[in-house]
Amino acid sequence: MSARRQRRRGGRSADLALGVRLALAGGRSSRMRAAMTALGVGLGVALLLGAASVPSMIKRGQERSAARATPPLGGELKQGHDTLVGVSDTTFRGDDIRGRDVQREGPDAPVPPGTRGLPAPGTMLVSPKLRDLLDSDRGALLRARLDARVVGVIGDAGLRGPAELTFYRGSDRLGPPGQASGAQRVDHFGDGAQAQRLSPLLSLLVAIAVIVLLLPVAVF
Repeated sequence: MSARRQRRRGGRSADLALGVRLALAGGRSSRMRAAMTALGVGLGVALLLGAASVPSMIKRGQERSAARATPPLGGELKQGHDTLVGVSDTTFRGDDIRGRDVQREGPDAPVPPGTRGLPAPGTMLVSPKLRDLLDSDRGALLRARLDARVVGVIGDAGLRGPAELTFYRGSDRLGPPGQASGAQRVDHFGDGAQAQRLSPLLSLLVAIAVIVLLLPVAVF
């Protein structure tokens, strides 16, 4: 059996060597064509792998967004072991920043995904990208605007992507729902219906991107 395997391996090596000699036998032009073909195949495989991962990346991002969303209002919840959530989105030098003010109402208050607990008043949890921005000289004005001390980083489960700018800021000034604070009382985080929705425009953009990525394969 070992001798047969060795003969097979020897035959494959001989075939490969013959193919290389035939590809290079035509001089410089043949070597150039062989190099361009190899480059085209390699580029095509890389683009195919990238195109295949795009739908999965989009779906994963939507699932994470749905997991941290506040559920739609289905009737006002009575105060208990809940969390008050207020929207504090902002924009800084053209970059959109997702922000949420959170206030604990009980010892078993729900916490957003990617966090181990709700931040205390005057502190906040931030995404890694926002932390880097706040630590830089460019983020001096943003630090003053948010007016809270960073005490932790939001984990991957609570982020739509690695470049997202988002924070959870602890508060003790959120009033009951219906007042001027605009807070919402939630007993859990996550909206399953949101994860199932896929924008038709987004699907079209993904299809166009895949076609564009496949063009180099057709060219070569």
